[in-house]
Amino acid sequence: MQVFKNLSVIILGLVFGLSLGFLLTNIIQKPSSKNPVSTTVSTSKKTNKEVLGFLPYWLLSSASENYAGKITNLDYFSLTPDTDGSILKFTMPGESEPGYLALTSGKLDPFFDNARQNNIKLSLTIFDGDQDSINELISDPVNHADNLVNDLTPIISQYGFSDLNMDIEGTDTASPSAQLNYQLFIKEIHDQIKSKIPSLTLSDDIIPVDLVRDDHLSVPKNIINYLDYIVVMAYDFHSPSSLVTGPVAPLYGAGSESEFDTQSAINAASKLIDPKNILLGMPFYGYSWETIDNFPRSAVIPTTAFIEDNKDLENLLSNCATCSAQFDNVAQESYLIYKNTDSNTFQQYFYPDMKSVSSKINFIKGNNLGGLAIWALGYENQSGNIFNPIEELLKE
Repeated sequence: MQVFKNLSVIILGLVFGLSLGFLLTNIIQKPSSKNPVSTTVSTSKKTNKEVLGFLPYWLLSSASENYAGKITNLDYFSLTPDTDGSILKFTMPGESEPGYLALTSGKLDPFFDNARQNNIKLSLTIFDGDQDSINELISDPVNHADNLVNDLTPIISQYGFSDLNMDIEGTDTASPSAQLNYQLFIKEIHDQIKSKIPSLTLSDDIIPVDLVRDDHLSVPKNIINYLDYIVVMAYDFHSPSSLVTGPVAPLYGAGSESEFDTQSAINAASKLIDPKNILLGMPFYGYSWETIDNFPRSAVIPTTAFIEDNKDLENLLSNCATCSAQFDNVAQESYLIYKNTDSNTFQQYFYPDMKSVSSKINFIKGNNLGGLAIWALGYENQSGNIFNPIEELLKE
């Protein structure tokens, strides 16, 4: 759903609610294998896409309070379950859990108020990325799921959330019994939350590799029937742990320049669920690495990787007279390579921009996906040009 330098490094999931009206009219179903994913843009009818923006609590000071015309769904990221399923309120005696504190202290109120005024729906993510905590959480799946729903129900009602997004990122190899427990955990959440709030939609964030292998905790085919839609977190194909540089969210290239890409992940997802119930997760961040060589996919000097948001890269390009961005026509992602003045090394950046976002929107249209999910609001440059293709999509 993945490593960041700071808290963003730890949490990548990103992550991401689909609108209530859309979901009520698009019930999940398995598509026919005779309906392959298209790679061309359909122009036969206008699009009606969802744009979910994840708003992490640690980016509140960087994000805009008003995303009218840019998103259709605002997702608060996140609350954390304790090992018994109840919402974690304190990390230790006297220290509040930051996600819960941000929500209950009123810091989110301006964002929520603006969303309501502009008919932007509200979504809430439940996140856990600690493997030991996850193991305890699913050790008693039914009771712990009930605890979670009991704690969530008044919160959902108080803030008017219309979607619950699950982001439980267990990336270790899991036993069949652990996979079954996770399936029971998601099923119980579905059954209980739907009985209490029938109109609420339930979604899950899925890392691309889980769509092509079945030895992790989440096996999508086992939980898909309990979900209204999924978010495919199609990023971190290269990350701080990578041994070579390369595109963070490549659209294409599998079989030629890489083993896996976004198209492969969406092809796999579309065999499990109607493409209209898939949101393509796209990053508003990239990475930089230090290398000895000056070409893409160079070996990385260890411990030199950093997260770089769209804002960082736009500022770099505007202030660097010798920097010139290039575009990977296969991956459909921008990159920048320049020589460090104080060493005999090179700095390489792979990152999203308006051009790469345009390519992903064309991909979404061509594959008839339900829309996109942005990780994360607050990473964008305040000039907002990375939103231009998204705004055009929502006008169609």
